[in-house]
Amino acid sequence: MVGFGGIPTRNDDDENNEMDAHRWRGRKGVRGPSWLKMPLLTIGLLGTQIVWSTEMGYASPYLLSLGLSKSWMSMVFVAGPLSGLFVQPLIGVLADNSTSRWGRRRPYMFYGSILCSFSLLLLGFTKEIVSWFISPDSPANATITIWLAVISIYCIDFSINAVQAVDRALLVDTLPTAQQERGQAWAGRMLSVGSVLGFWVGQLPLPIHFPFFGKTQLQVLCVLTSLLLIGAHLITALSVRERVLLASGLHQDVTATESGTRRGWRHFAVSKTPDNKPGAFSAFKDIWENVKILPPNIRRICMIQFFSWIGWFPVLFFSTVYVGEIYTLSLPPEQVKSSTPEDATIVGAAALFDSSILGLVTIFVLPLVVGYFKKRSPRRIGFYLGLAEIWVFSLLLFAACMGATWFTSSSVTGSVNVIALTGFCFAVSQWVPFSLLAEQISSHGGNDGDAGAGYQPLAMEGDQEQEEESIAMRQQRQQRD
Repeated sequence: MVGFGGIPTRNDDDENNEMDAHRWRGRKGVRGPSWLKMPLLTIGLLGTQIVWSTEMGYASPYLLSLGLSKSWMSMVFVAGPLSGLFVQPLIGVLADNSTSRWGRRRPYMFYGSILCSFSLLLLGFTKEIVSWFISPDSPANATITIWLAVISIYCIDFSINAVQAVDRALLVDTLPTAQQERGQAWAGRMLSVGSVLGFWVGQLPLPIHFPFFGKTQLQVLCVLTSLLLIGAHLITALSVRERVLLASGLHQDVTATESGTRRGWRHFAVSKTPDNKPGAFSAFKDIWENVKILPPNIRRICMIQFFSWIGWFPVLFFSTVYVGEIYTLSLPPEQVKSSTPEDATIVGAAALFDSSILGLVTIFVLPLVVGYFKKRSPRRIGFYLGLAEIWVFSLLLFAACMGATWFTSSSVTGSVNVIALTGFCFAVSQWVPFSLLAEQISSHGGNDGDAGAGYQPLAMEGDQEQEEESIAMRQQRQQRD
């Protein structure tokens, strides 16, 4: 469940602009050994995907068990598209303009994770919470329980989209253009691992293993998911260094001298007109202005994602119910009475688990395949397989899988295989469009052939002095000119 709001709407980190170069304090990067930098930067997405796995696999059967009809359940899960449409772009713009001393992304990451964890607990313990105030024998108890569960799902969708927006933005902020594809591949891996972990844990008898977390499968799963979400983003927040956007006041300056470089301070005034305040109205205005001037390639990527996700939302939220119903209808009459709704839910969740396994394999293998073709000339091997080609193939395969549901409506094995096969397509959708988009954004407007302005490689601590000198000399040349 991703959207494009997590990508910064404009390149604020322009070191070629002298004024913008002094609007920042600190250095960006990732602490730790080089081999651990990418996992630390993207582990937050693992937590968000576990949340989505919990909702996709178990929210639909839970709402049906409360008495909510399927037609109304579709209205409930419209929260996903709505949150992706409004929350991610809004959070992206607000975070771009944030001057918090903790960085632009981490405050939204922290508060969003807390709100999402609270909403998950609310979903898992809906019946118990309502029973505190209304008697279980009261006719109003069932109605209030449904409404509270629906509200909790809306809160989960809106908060997790906010968290995922800043997770994606932090990735683009930290990596240079040359590393964007690798970073997005690692993001896809974390999403796939989170999907596998979420569906695998959901199939275990959790109340037996964790009786202190709850009495039902959903209760324990919601508690574990909340802990994993907060833990993953705590690791990211402690590992990643963000540069702080300074609105006004003293700004750090690095000046080149004959004896080397020296640090100093200087005043830098920033206009405080109403247009510079990151309010909700100005945020949507900024979004609309950026939509009108989107480069053609970015516009194409967004349009393809828009139409493809019209097909993805029903698959993600109704696969468990779809496979579970086919399983129930295929049972012999003597087994129908002994079968429980949880049995059908487990079969449906197993199909999503198979899908996540295929997605995990895909996201680890495909980047290696793309790297192989990048190193070799298409003339030597006769054809070329890049990101765009893989994306086109995955969309065609996804369309074929949706068409195949006409022929698997009475086969449990066939329906499970169809849902499992979509794991390849979903893994590609979590990686390729974001790699293409991040490359376009990072390189758009950059004067360097390798990296967009303001995007630097993940430098080790010993490389900082050399980086300072290059920045200072560039500023000195601009002053002479």
